[in-house]
Amino acid sequence: MLHARHEPEDVSPMRRMTRTVALHLAVVALAACPQDATSPGDAIADVGATDADVPPAGVTYHAHIRAVVERRCLSCHVTGGAGPFSLSSWEAVEPMAPAMAVAVAHGDMPPWPMAQDCRDVQHARALDTDELALFSQWQAGGFPEGDPSDYTAPILDPPVELGPPSLELSSREPYVASKLAPDDYRCFRLDHTFSDETFVTATSVFPDASGVVHHVIMYEVPADQIATVESLDAADAGPGYTCYGGPGVSGQFVGGWVPGMQPAVYPTDAALVLQEGSQLVVQIHYNVLGLGPDDPVPADQSRVALWTMPSGQRPTRVVNISPFAQHLLDIPAGDANVVATAEYDVPVPLTYIGVIPHMHTLGTSISVQVNRWDGTTECLTDVPEWDFNWQQYYAYAEDDFVKARLGDTLTLECVYDNSPDNQPVVNGRQQQPQDVAWGEGTLDEMCLNYLVSLRPYYHVGNGAQCDGAAACISDCPDGDSECTLACIFFAQNDCFECALRALYVDCAAALCAPQALAFAQCSNTCAAGSAVTCAFTDCATEFGALYQCFEPQMRAGACNTNTQECGFEL
Repeated sequence: MLHARHEPEDVSPMRRMTRTVALHLAVVALAACPQDATSPGDAIADVGATDADVPPAGVTYHAHIRAVVERRCLSCHVTGGAGPFSLSSWEAVEPMAPAMAVAVAHGDMPPWPMAQDCRDVQHARALDTDELALFSQWQAGGFPEGDPSDYTAPILDPPVELGPPSLELSSREPYVASKLAPDDYRCFRLDHTFSDETFVTATSVFPDASGVVHHVIMYEVPADQIATVESLDAADAGPGYTCYGGPGVSGQFVGGWVPGMQPAVYPTDAALVLQEGSQLVVQIHYNVLGLGPDDPVPADQSRVALWTMPSGQRPTRVVNISPFAQHLLDIPAGDANVVATAEYDVPVPLTYIGVIPHMHTLGTSISVQVNRWDGTTECLTDVPEWDFNWQQYYAYAEDDFVKARLGDTLTLECVYDNSPDNQPVVNGRQQQPQDVAWGEGTLDEMCLNYLVSLRPYYHVGNGAQCDGAAACISDCPDGDSECTLACIFFAQNDCFECALRALYVDCAAALCAPQALAFAQCSNTCAAGSAVTCAFTDCATEFGALYQCFEPQMRAGACNTNTQECGFEL
């Protein structure tokens, strides 16, 4: 569904970008980032608490602001870092203080696009309310330095110990970004082919030329698309090839990095699956605005690291990264407020652990919400001021994962500004508005949100109709009917229809007739849709009683006569 809506004019992303660049060029920014790791397995410190119960006149740099700057800024704003200037001392901070306060007050810094009231996201870089108040009070007091003896080192979270990575890769040769274009997007093939199915438990990126590397995105390229990537690489002179929207092929998102981002670590017993024969490609965004006119561009050969399960070990849960998109984009030239929406029926119970929103430069906002079958809603994604240069993976805190059930739907909304004032600049010239559709190119657009979820792992073997379902079900916790249903849904071929009939209709009805009758009667009057959907909505009580009765007998093999026709036994 695509439609236009007209509302009061807001600050466009192009104006926001121009304002942010101007702040940078005026040596004014506050990049709120925790300390970067300097080698594989090193920890990246996160934010501690701040005491803001201080009268305005009492807020000084050493007593209050210094610790915030050290927690939030110094992975970017150090000599040679991604920030265009250092903030590592009072001498460096003093001339920047007024502009730092402006950047914080305007929301240009820290660079954290996700709305804080959507979800509890790990390693959020946004300043909290107390920290914002400290900057306001410091400004009101005239930015006093204070007494260095009042300084208290910031409290940092303990490091996450990952140990040495299982695999560390880099591009074949260093690359020197173009100084003619402030933003240079380059893709590099990583020289490694996965000989077996590989289970990734954590990823990280270690930028080489950290002063010009703005962000890194890692993709898996399936075996049948490697030749396409090789052709793109061969057709472009120099290391790698020019890319913008993605690597030029349909590849699974594997990991990424922006300044201050910690390694992505998946929940216990869960892993992202890389297929046999696949390879990796990284897209690196280089930005040279922080370099002086006479500064040479440093060569970059950034590294990526993967932590994987030992050979022979398998996860009980799989990290599933699936695209949720509206491909039918029609964004008319000159229209300042175009809205694209899409809806998605949750096919099987899933636990969402994070999101990766993606649009191009005309985007102004993107959101995804869960619409519960009972009429309530819940936020998955909310980026109210989209900035193409600060896209990333948002990993939810483990106590804030989102469980979506059958009967729920998801709604995606993307908003675009295609007015003359919001056009991208190419080769130093701002473009004229033109009609825009979906595409990979710089001047195309996307409405895309990757959903990162957990599902039970199913073992793939000889290709039978329900191959893997039995092993998957055996790993499901006792009493978890949703896990059992997910196992047969995600098994290959036409397992779902066959196994659903064999287990939940024929076998369960024979073993637990009273409970099956009660569930059938409820389903006949259920308004939620199919019987499967009703099982987790209006008829959850009746279905729960049926599953409690039938599950122990199913696990003991009482349903094998029924499931043999589907190609598996329990």
